[in-house]
Amino acid sequence: MYQVPPAGSEPLPDAPSAGTGAFFVGRQHELTELRSALAEAAAGRGRICMLAGEPGIGKSRTAQELAAHAARAGCAVLWGRCYESSGAPPYWPWVQVIRAYMQAHDADALRSVMGARATSIAEIVPELRDKLADLPHLELVQDPDAARFRLFDAIAGFLRAAVCRKPLVFVLDNLHAADKPSPLLLEFLAPEVGASRLLILGTPTATSSSPSPTRSLRRSASWRARRAMAAIASCRCGAWRRTRSTASSPVWPACRPRRGSCAPCSRTLRGTRSS
Repeated sequence: MYQVPPAGSEPLPDAPSAGTGAFFVGRQHELTELRSALAEAAAGRGRICMLAGEPGIGKSRTAQELAAHAARAGCAVLWGRCYESSGAPPYWPWVQVIRAYMQAHDADALRSVMGARATSIAEIVPELRDKLADLPHLELVQDPDAARFRLFDAIAGFLRAAVCRKPLVFVLDNLHAADKPSPLLLEFLAPEVGASRLLILGTPTATSSSPSPTRSLRRSASWRARRAMAAIASCRCGAWRRTRSTASSPVWPACRPRRGSCAPCSRTLRGTRSS
């Protein structure tokens, strides 16, 4: 996870340029790390990264710059923005990501990557039935946990097929404001990301009053998911607190336990390294 330095330390001017429509100054270290993560993901070693910082500090702007770089590199970039007020439906950022993918592909392509899983995915993205009119109705499952697992498994299978066609970049903006089910889906996907051409970038706000999506992941994670997220979970340590106070970065490499960069985390990671 990359802690963006506090506001005022590295200003981001608004003058336009050729990249994303504005000059981009002062986040080169974070961008270098994120571009490295993107290169690994494109090579089949997927990553989950979190870009954290105070409100208005430039997290989304940094994500936009990475997204532009990813698009130039031939990746499909899909955005999901968490709604910071009440009223959003469950899985809202994921709905936006899947909807954007659906809108960019014709019916034949969607059938190819979704297959029978489209029936489950249509439960949260009903517009999918407009493109795939022959979808059967989903069999009712009384157990909500079983229904959620069926949905998560369907989305995971869809992503496995989709990244075989082209590397994908998901940007989950304002992740601190995610509805409660959305981090659970991220947790479910985490163990599979490392063997895929998928980069997931979250931009949570890091303040003393905002909940940490990584903390909620850690509390509810299965043992297997905790191993995949070890680099995130283990950095709740003195080194992370010092990093926040000194505004240096990064210390959370996210989903790549072998690349832990601080001594306390390296000691923790040696005991949780995935095989």
